[in-house]
Amino acid sequence: MRYTRVDIAGETGLYATVSRKRSSQVINVEIIAPGRVRKMDVGVGNAREQCVAAEAMQSELDGRPGSAADIRPYQRVIEHFLD
Repeated sequence: MRYTRVDIAGETGLYATVSRKRSSQVINVEIIAPGRVRKMDVGVGNAREQCVAAEAMQSELDGRPGSAADIRPYQRVIEHFLD
């Protein structure tokens, strides 16, 4: 089994989509808000980019900066796309 796309609905009414095409070395993260879409290309081998994307998803979708415990579920979503 392989994840190709995950959609996340946040507490603020915003959404995020995390996806990766087969054989791509990039995970695509989109944070979708009314009138704007924030796109991030996250390297499969770049732990720092993965952390930045998880932090961005958490703060946008939860509506506030979070602790490591708040950010971790978003990191786990990204980790599904590393294989």
